[in-house]
Amino acid sequence: MKYYILTQKEERGCPRGKLNAVLYDTFYEKSEKIEYGYFPWYASQYPWKGEYQPFPLGLCLISKDRLYDFGIRRITNVFCVVSADFLEICQSLKVDMQDYAPIEVCSRKRKPITEKKYYAAVFKYKDVLEVADEGSSFIKDEYGHIVRIRSLKIRPDFTEHLFRFRGMVGSSNTFICSEDFYHMAMEKDMKGVGFVPLADAVWPSVFPI
Repeated sequence: MKYYILTQKEERGCPRGKLNAVLYDTFYEKSEKIEYGYFPWYASQYPWKGEYQPFPLGLCLISKDRLYDFGIRRITNVFCVVSADFLEICQSLKVDMQDYAPIEVCSRKRKPITEKKYYAAVFKYKDVLEVADEGSSFIKDEYGHIVRIRSLKIRPDFTEHLFRFRGMVGSSNTFICSEDFYHMAMEKDMKGVGFVPLADAVWPSVFPI
């Protein structure tokens, strides 16, 4: 199976980097006064540590940006915001997800900034050594943990369609998808997402999603 690295693509409504927005449990008229860091989706909520707390209903993404029209963007290292089209592909291909929930997306005056439906989503992580085939090469930290990818070959018996690796930093923390996922994204004209063939990847130049 052929694989692709997902990278951020800057287009209209598709800012690069983390969104200039905060995910609240509801809409607040003076959202800037709310300490959002205590919400569990911000406060050290990692899928591999302890009991996971699911997203509640009624979530509201309050943004300083003017327009959103993208397939997927990272909010924190733990959760992302995905479009209904992106989520539909994930469900169709049975992508291993921890959790997802619908969200309202609006300005601080509660004016909609998108025509699309969006969801907060948490994806499960994979251990790189369970996925990598012989010929892969990595960079380790001072404690011997793999933190970056030099080159990556996927095991021929690995069949998942969208994933990212636990413990990675920088560009190596991005998502990787299958050829099936790639073709379905192309059919939906997925905005704001670039797909680089894994075999052609220059990892330091990847702008991670």
